[in-house]
Amino acid sequence: MMKESTWGWFAIAIGVFRLLALVVNGTFSGTWYGRWSPHVRALASFLSCFLWLQITFGLLASDAATTGLAVYPGLLVLDAMNIVAATKDAASMDRVVADGSP
Repeated sequence: MMKESTWGWFAIAIGVFRLLALVVNGTFSGTWYGRWSPHVRALASFLSCFLWLQITFGLLASDAATTGLAVYPGLLVLDAMNIVAATKDAASMDRVVADGSP
């Protein structure tokens, strides 16, 4: 368990990390760290899934019937789909690097 303010800062940190990951994504493809962009996207989506899951568990534990019970699990599923897409991109990038192709 953490304090509300700690959860808030954790959510802000994940959001900033995710925003930076999306800015870097593809922008610097010709650099040495461009190949890690899909890996960072997958990590950012994973961290977001953790946050959506915690919010969903909190809403379920509260016994309050809110629209959040429809929204946050949906965001969890969408971010899980982002993880799948990013890991496929990462696998493709890893194959390209392993083959020595530009």
